[in-house]
Amino acid sequence: MTVAKALGLQVDVKTVVTGAASGIAVYDHAPANPPNEYIRLDGFNIADVPMKRGQVARHAFEVHHFVANVSGQNSTRGQSRSKTVLAAIHAALMASELQGTAPQFEYLTVDTDVDGTTAHGLTRYNVVLV
Repeated sequence: MTVAKALGLQVDVKTVVTGAASGIAVYDHAPANPPNEYIRLDGFNIADVPMKRGQVARHAFEVHHFVANVSGQNSTRGQSRSKTVLAAIHAALMASELQGTAPQFEYLTVDTDVDGTTAHGLTRYNVVLV
């Protein structure tokens, strides 16, 4: 059953992301007092994939990158940093196998967060597991 692989997938993702984003804190929750720059793994969900050959499910997940606007910087620099970090994470994820399966890229977006100053990058992936 693929639901049993959900935690293993999250562990695999965290291992790859932590290695690709050296020196940046990686969380699986929104920290109460976040550092100026951090990554949050989120959006882990599972959906059935109709197959005649057994139980198959599509596991989706998101990688968020946040970088606060430090005094003297503008949001473009923060967005540039976010794009650079997410590109490194993307390359590492696409070169890896998660629970024995290559991930599929869905999309990337970088924008200013709701506070108006923090750059927030988001990438979404999925893995189809048996």
